[in-house]
Amino acid sequence: MHRNWRVGLVFCCGALLHAQLSEKPETWTRVEGQYVADSNRETVLFLMAQVQAAQVDPTPGRKLHPEVGEAMDIAYQALGTANWNVASRLLARVLAVYRNQPPGEWLEVASSLQFTVDKRIAAPGSTLHARLEPGFVLGRPLKSAYRVQAVMLDAQGKTVVERPAETLQSLEPVEFTLRTSGLAEGAYRVRYQLLDSEGQVRATALRDVMLSASLEKRIGALGALGRKLAAAGVALKSPAHALAVQTVQYMGNLYDQALDGPGPGFGNRLTPVAATLADPRLPNYATDPINPARDLPMAEWMAEDLLAGNSPLAVKKGDIRLAYLSTQDQSMLPFRLFVPPNYDAAKKWPLLVVLHDAGGDEGSYFERYPAQDGSSQLLKLAAERGYVVAAPSGRGPMEYYLNASRTDVLNVVDTVKAAFSIEEKQVFLAGHGIGAGGVMSVPMGEPSRFAALVAVGGQPLEALDFSKAPDVPMLYIQGGADEVFGTLEARRLAFVLQRRYKQFDYIEIPASDHAASGVASLTPGFDFLDAVRAGKWKPSGKPIPLPSYPRN
Repeated sequence: MHRNWRVGLVFCCGALLHAQLSEKPETWTRVEGQYVADSNRETVLFLMAQVQAAQVDPTPGRKLHPEVGEAMDIAYQALGTANWNVASRLLARVLAVYRNQPPGEWLEVASSLQFTVDKRIAAPGSTLHARLEPGFVLGRPLKSAYRVQAVMLDAQGKTVVERPAETLQSLEPVEFTLRTSGLAEGAYRVRYQLLDSEGQVRATALRDVMLSASLEKRIGALGALGRKLAAAGVALKSPAHALAVQTVQYMGNLYDQALDGPGPGFGNRLTPVAATLADPRLPNYATDPINPARDLPMAEWMAEDLLAGNSPLAVKKGDIRLAYLSTQDQSMLPFRLFVPPNYDAAKKWPLLVVLHDAGGDEGSYFERYPAQDGSSQLLKLAAERGYVVAAPSGRGPMEYYLNASRTDVLNVVDTVKAAFSIEEKQVFLAGHGIGAGGVMSVPMGEPSRFAALVAVGGQPLEALDFSKAPDVPMLYIQGGADEVFGTLEARRLAFVLQRRYKQFDYIEIPASDHAASGVASLTPGFDFLDAVRAGKWKPSGKPIPLPSYPRN
């Protein structure tokens, strides 16, 4: 594996350029070394979200060191100038303090080393190459002894390929060779661990790998079908044909990337330091974009049906994974679509667009909001109530529906309306967490796009000009025990929204944390949309339950 490294000067705090980080709080804002690669932007935003969640309900009686606040100030200054390198290091230190792991040299090592595996899909018996590469170097030997190790685990977590740990004396690239001879086809994981001088695991990361003897041939054939469809001009027949062709081409490219590289997926891109410091109690909304048993039969069927002169989307119902060609940059972007079982193109149908939370993707609402029987609560309700549902990717798990991510949402709406029979005046927008912020920001200046809005447990991350907000009904739902976006903050936000939207209501679900409120909000959300569609919805008129303060 080769990479062209770009060397840049370190961000420095006055005369503290070469001061070494230690477990002493007075060193926590000091930065040293040289950057040799850019920090992963998604990881920086993930760390920021983790810090914000940790601040919602800090441990009672905890008094954080003043240096934590100073580090946060420097991190936000760095974010303001898009200095992702400095922001990532300072945010990791703040998060480590919240995790009761005082920052020291171990955190510098964990923050610098990035871990990749060269293939997501490989044939049994092939050799995999895992690699550690530093994001920054310190220009000196490490003060303590560290070891790094990569092993391969089977689906049950049992080690099936093991290599001796490598000693790390400085921040430098390390490559691990993992031979898969003798392993059966199936799903595996490559695990990286950073160990300190006492053998304590300081950082860990997992990367998914699939061994298959047949997938490479199928993926190659799917790519050939995509090229054949393009040459035949099938996409020109109708918007539905174009969407199906683009989906086939997207799947071919997606799986081809998995043969030649680490492949997509937020979980597989998250850096070791972020994965290690992440709070396991917080919900995980990321889904795996690589699922051959789900994707390849669908894409192959679509391609063959298109070449036979048919329109596969004219007959396909249920949960469908699709992709469209962006007019912004000509990239292929995925989205999920649910078509109810009784869908009939002879009549018009309501469309609900759902925006995922932080760390999520187009599959989050479809796979991470379970009903009591384990099925998708969203799809269960959409089938019962008769809604088409679209879930955009939003340009990534941490893009907050701003700029290109905002346009992606609008493009998905246009794409679905062109290919399916949608009632123009019954397009609705809902979102959870950062998706709730998108519910507020996306419709700005788009008065005719959406007929009603549902926001759950989140806020916009930019100043909004509410004079551009559409005059449509809006429902805000909050979990009473939300550990990510605090209930008091939600009430204050609702108090503001009530004065910005003429038709507004606020619902609080007692004892629901962030994840639970996402699921619990679906039924009242659909009730609200049904009432809006029937012309029967009216705000309750209940005041927002803000705290009262004694008057002097």
